[in-house]
Amino acid sequence: PAGPFPLADIPVITQTATLPANPTVEDLLLDPYTGSTLWYDSSDNEFDIDIELPLLVPFCDGAKAINEAIRNDFQWIIDNINNNYAYRAASFEKTISYEAYLNGDVLSPIITRDGNLDHNAYHTYNLDISTGKQLSIYDMAQRFAGASYPAFLMHATYTAYD
Repeated sequence: PAGPFPLADIPVITQTATLPANPTVEDLLLDPYTGSTLWYDSSDNEFDIDIELPLLVPFCDGAKAINEAIRNDFQWIIDNINNNYAYRAASFEKTISYEAYLNGDVLSPIITRDGNLDHNAYHTYNLDISTGKQLSIYDMAQRFAGASYPAFLMHATYTAYD
């Protein structure tokens, strides 16, 4: 069998957009980057890798910075899937998917890297849509200082493994 079938690069978003009044999560996201590749190892074992990443509507510098951060954080994975047999064979990534939440003025896309290992990795990015500022973990701690521990974790900017 043939393969691997290369994944496309994550696009660079350069245009500027505007948001409607009282935007929803759907208003804040572009169509996601999606990719799927099927490849076979030397023993004809089949491997399927699916990727879906959020792309924010570039209405402010913070949204553009998050798009660039997502591109920087995940392009190397795509490059390794495409070009590094050892990386593919180790099967670190099987599925990369995301969910996005809007809590008040904070948009939080959460990306999950699910592989063959005993854990998932989570990448969370936070944007204050009222100010257009990307929020750090310190910003989030101040904002949710009175919130419960799980609420803070849901909004923290971090990479975590379960």
